[in-house]
Amino acid sequence: NNTKTNTPNECEPAALPDGSLILAARDEAAPYRVLSRSHDFGRSWQPLSRPESLRSAICQGSCVWVSELKRLLLSFPAGEPGEKSPSRSNLVVKASADGESWQDWKTVYQGDAAYSVLQVVPAGATSKLPHGGVLVLFERGHSGTGSLSVQIYPFPSQKTV
Repeated sequence: NNTKTNTPNECEPAALPDGSLILAARDEAAPYRVLSRSHDFGRSWQPLSRPESLRSAICQGSCVWVSELKRLLLSFPAGEPGEKSPSRSNLVVKASADGESWQDWKTVYQGDAAYSVLQVVPAGATSKLPHGGVLVLFERGHSGTGSLSVQIYPFPSQKTV
């Protein structure tokens, strides 16, 4: 959906296993994440897309490729269902195998939430996550009066045969 002017900012890149880069950003012009892809390590970019499934508050988000899940994860405040202009609430993580189609992965926090960072914790990096996992650091509460929170999603154990 490129019918409206896009004004992206607060961009977040992620490297994909095929060697391409994906850039996710908030869009000051509309309540959606905008995405672009580069197949030449950032020298040129495809036109911005605005997937309908990535309706979002105008707010920073985060993205990261998670090899263990074979998915690109994207976090952002989705707002409440039915809001014309989504509020900075309902922090979600969406997942995609191809960077084009997106599915719900986790609802991180249903109250007021804004900026977030996704981080992959490798297996063995800490005894608290022996199999690794995904860490979500996020701003919870109203801007200026909130606090930082962490949500951890462990990877399932790998059983050997």
